[in-house]
Amino acid sequence: MSNGIIDLIYYFQSEANDLDNIFNKTKGFINADDGANRETALLNFLKRHIPSRTKISTGGYLFDSNGNKSKQIDLLLTNDSTLQFNQSLEFPGKVFNCTEGCGAVISIKTKLEKKDLYDSLDNLASIPLEKHFIFTNKEYSLSDLRIKRIPLKIIFAYKGQSSQKTKKDLMEYYKTHNQDKKYKFDLLIVNNEYVITNIFEKGIDPLTGQELGEGYGVWSKTETDSIGGLALFRLLMFLQEAGSIMKNVDVDLDKYYQQMHLMDPSRKKSFG
Repeated sequence: MSNGIIDLIYYFQSEANDLDNIFNKTKGFINADDGANRETALLNFLKRHIPSRTKISTGGYLFDSNGNKSKQIDLLLTNDSTLQFNQSLEFPGKVFNCTEGCGAVISIKTKLEKKDLYDSLDNLASIPLEKHFIFTNKEYSLSDLRIKRIPLKIIFAYKGQSSQKTKKDLMEYYKTHNQDKKYKFDLLIVNNEYVITNIFEKGIDPLTGQELGEGYGVWSKTETDSIGGLALFRLLMFLQEAGSIMKNVDVDLDKYYQQMHLMDPSRKKSFG
């Protein structure tokens, strides 16, 4: 008798292999479109699997109510109750959104070497994180770590250096960039190689039952040949978590309107 969990493992591992095939088809060509094709491949995978209340789009930047803007982000996850800042429905392109309206962001790299890793970390750390929410669930508050971490910050690479080298580079980066934990990455995946999770709170590893301390959890193909499929499923778990958090809050757009009112360069007199 077939087992549904085994079927899931094979299914998501085949998806990881398909992403590998996209990389292998284009790696021999020097083409400006290759990076876009790889970005589109991951985008299509996510669109086929994320809940309908969430939306994943080719990214642009995030901004806050003070006008601060992030650097370029590859993919943005929003939900169906958030304003969508799309310049065109017929010709979709780069989008942007307010920080509160975004549940997760993904930085995509073709190959994750130290320079590329630091570029991704810099981009993710540039996201302004001052937030104004109206809480529809009393269990949540601005002091809640789950709210502080929104948007969840994810790095996905098709290829990369070893997990040991990446972990060493991460520790070096954060020694020289003294950041609050809410600015740090949440999940890093090198397809079919390894996944690194930033563990912000002590807890129990659901796979091993062992206690996890704060730091980095690393899982690689040295533990399982199905690491690609498990990593993609873990990525979907993070996106679902972000969507679930966002359905418990509304964006306080009044903060944005007040600032637009004050900063309008064409304003001649006060109005409502």
